[in-house]
Amino acid sequence: MSSPAKKRKKDAPTPGTRSIASFFQGQAAKQAEPTPPAGEDTDHTLSDEALARKLQAEWNQQDAASALESGTTPGLAPTPKQDQPTAASSEPIEDDQEPQKKIRKTNTLSLQSTAGTEDTISLAVPFDESPLTFDSRKYADELKAQWAPGGGNASYALLTRAFVLANATSSRIKIVDTLVNFLRVLIEGDPSSVLPAVWLATNSISPPYDESELGLGGSSISKALKKVYGLNSQGLKSLYDRLGDAGDVAFEAKKRQSFTLMKPKPLTIKGVYQSLQKIATSKGSGSQENKQRVVEKLLQDTRGAEESRYIARTLVQNLRIGAVKTTMLIALARAFLYSKPDGTGFETRSVEELARLKKEELAEVYSNAEEIIKASYARHPDYNDLVPCLLEIGVTTELLVRCGLQLHIPLRPMLGSITRDLTEMLTKLQGRDFTCEYKYDGQRAQVHCDETGKVSIFSRHLEKMTEKYPDLVSLVPEIRGESVSSFILEGEVVAVDQETG
Repeated sequence: MSSPAKKRKKDAPTPGTRSIASFFQGQAAKQAEPTPPAGEDTDHTLSDEALARKLQAEWNQQDAASALESGTTPGLAPTPKQDQPTAASSEPIEDDQEPQKKIRKTNTLSLQSTAGTEDTISLAVPFDESPLTFDSRKYADELKAQWAPGGGNASYALLTRAFVLANATSSRIKIVDTLVNFLRVLIEGDPSSVLPAVWLATNSISPPYDESELGLGGSSISKALKKVYGLNSQGLKSLYDRLGDAGDVAFEAKKRQSFTLMKPKPLTIKGVYQSLQKIATSKGSGSQENKQRVVEKLLQDTRGAEESRYIARTLVQNLRIGAVKTTMLIALARAFLYSKPDGTGFETRSVEELARLKKEELAEVYSNAEEIIKASYARHPDYNDLVPCLLEIGVTTELLVRCGLQLHIPLRPMLGSITRDLTEMLTKLQGRDFTCEYKYDGQRAQVHCDETGKVSIFSRHLEKMTEKYPDLVSLVPEIRGESVSSFILEGEVVAVDQETG
């Protein structure tokens, strides 16, 4: 026995066949039907455009009502007059109507093109010119005008420009010139950004003995890249397999991002450095989530693919621009020969004056300045002290006093050069008297002890390792002579069997 449903199906009349002509006649008849008044429209009968207009009008009314309740005048859209079409009207707008004035609307998402967000002024600065022809004052003035609306802080785009030019050449001279000109623009345009820029360009955020570390793993960077740039795991893996560098992956991902929901706020040199410090100092419960948010915000606010590349490389602490610590010291010495902050009184050399010197004379001027900087940094290897002194007094011998030896701040160790054999050693010593001693296989240590008996121990890389040798810490004050108040001792820490010696 068939079910009622099947019976109904069998008894149903066979639908008639429809021709193409009858289909189009039906469509024409629907279009010819009169449009119901605007007030009687329902969401089902409204077109997409009309429904959007209706919703926007309702939002505007809600905003106006809430603004009146709070006692403020809404600045979103003017109240439509009787002779003007309302936002909810489904009447078609005539082509010859004048375009309405721009109205700021709420509850509306707009897409921003990423192509127009790059800092074109910074990207055009020719930092790789010779310092003898580079007009730092001209570019500093232009950039200061650009930075003024954002508080006057130098943009990260300027540092990115220096990184791009340094990365594009293998010439050490070009790399030094690029850093020199970049520092000159900062010295004259935004002196407060010089110190953060030096830390960022040297791929660190603090001196080695400060023990500040970002503590970011590869998974944190990958997670941020996926979230910010809309990559999936397979797409990210494909980019890593092809490029092999986090910065290059970020570059490609940013290039593929055509639009963003909001215009990014320009990154500044100081802002990026402060974000890195925030990551390094984030400890305890919830610290990983806090670090992740900071990383994502940095990548999100980048303007252009190159900024993304160097933010990612900074986060993994591998800039790959071919500049070492010595390069930065040379660049600082030369930059402060040419430029000084407004309002300071130390002596500099004009471009015209230095351009008139012979090649050998210019090299001597550079060398003298570099020796002062290198000697000061060797005794006190901390940019947090060196750069502020340079901004105040420039490259002078007073720098050696201001940034001299200080207890519990390690000085750079003397590293002996390896010789192949005894003959080469005798040749290097050139007949002078010398003494020899056994080389013990231990760990290089620099021991500081002050008059209170406080002891600090540093490695050859200037890293603090006091807690590693508690027995040595307790021993050092006891071996200090009566006439010695404090000392810095360098040597080799070797384990000794007290019974056998």
